[in-house]
Amino acid sequence: MQFTCSCTNLHHALARIAPAISQKFVLPILSSARFDLESTGRATLTATDLDLTLIAEVEGVTTDLTLLGESVAGHVLLPATPLMALLALWPGETMVTLMHEALAKLCLTIGTSSYRLATHEDEEFPMNPDTTVMRHMPMRRQMVLDLLRAVAFAAAKDPSRMVLDLLRPVLSSVCLSVAEGYFTAVACDGSRLAVASMVCEDLLIPEVLLPRSAVMALMTLMDRSEAETLTCWLDERATMFGMRCGDATLFTRLTEGPYVAWHQIMPSSFAQTAVVDRLMWRHAVRRALVLMNNKTRQLFLVVTSDMMTIIGEDVMAGTTSRQTLPVTASGVFRLSVNGAYLLSILSALPGETVTWGWTGETTSSMFWPTDGDIDADGIRRQCLVMPRRVEGTEWARYEARVDEGSDVRLDEELEQNPAIWQDDTRSQTEELEEMEDVHETMG
Repeated sequence: MQFTCSCTNLHHALARIAPAISQKFVLPILSSARFDLESTGRATLTATDLDLTLIAEVEGVTTDLTLLGESVAGHVLLPATPLMALLALWPGETMVTLMHEALAKLCLTIGTSSYRLATHEDEEFPMNPDTTVMRHMPMRRQMVLDLLRAVAFAAAKDPSRMVLDLLRPVLSSVCLSVAEGYFTAVACDGSRLAVASMVCEDLLIPEVLLPRSAVMALMTLMDRSEAETLTCWLDERATMFGMRCGDATLFTRLTEGPYVAWHQIMPSSFAQTAVVDRLMWRHAVRRALVLMNNKTRQLFLVVTSDMMTIIGEDVMAGTTSRQTLPVTASGVFRLSVNGAYLLSILSALPGETVTWGWTGETTSSMFWPTDGDIDADGIRRQCLVMPRRVEGTEWARYEARVDEGSDVRLDEELEQNPAIWQDDTRSQTEELEEMEDVHETMG
């Protein structure tokens, strides 16, 4: 089999299926991508790690089906990672020609250069799920994308760090469900929880748990698509979920087991509340975290009726920080919290101000946009974070630092120099990666 296309089109398709390319050496064949050519002329690339399968169309393919023995080959396995590295070296419009030879060899011509790559025979490559026997469910792309964006940050990134083995898969998943006319997405990693819901009376699906890897891949596909409607599939046993978005398709195995009983941990009332400027609070937390190299990134928040003091300390590194900013609070209260978790919540919530509902020093706190119960996107958002336990002697030490340092609050500083934060459009992921770079520099 031989086919030709531009470097841009082939590299673009490989990049779209890259999240499903397996790096496990136990099954080397899964490090390949399968190129399929249909009788209609449609060309696709498929990658799978057995849990996640991604399929992307390859545009602008011209091919000459060549007789190999007694059969005509309409598909071939491509060594995905080496091929992507080679394609990145040439200008986008350079044409690339691939020819499948005998003995699992692939002849590759790019511009004036030629290569011969080892590949695998495709008989053992997994087949794609059969959508004809699966339940069909249309969904609005923007609705699904907005809900996943609102909660994905709270799914556990590294489930191996979970204490309870049985909860690992569940806490690294996002739960989607429809009940009482609301389409709801929930994510919880054991220390924080995010809930987003939207009115949707024309959709009926059972509760499904999407693995975090599938959620991240889904958001990338939907971000790059302009399609208004998604084509979704669910098998009869609710173990496999599929979604077609534009010219790309995703299949994933669903996480099995009941999800966290999140309704039971949502506070119904609060002992104290505070309204805070979201961007200002986010900026203060970033400042407090930048020199903290410990894993807990523990911050101490002390609130009075009109001011919040944020104190950070890394005992091992010998660093401390103190930030102050204005708030409108119902009383005096305090909380110790993982600063990285708080930063992710403030980055995920929309609006100018955030309401903080405090239930106690040892119970969860809730955060939601102050502007209204439903935001401009039609979504109701709520986030919870669990506190970190603090001994009484520690609180005495940190409360003694509330009155230390400069008397200038962050809002006064920002009024004098608004450029400090007006151009700060970094995402929560970029912020945390920047902090990791600082920590590595500190040694």
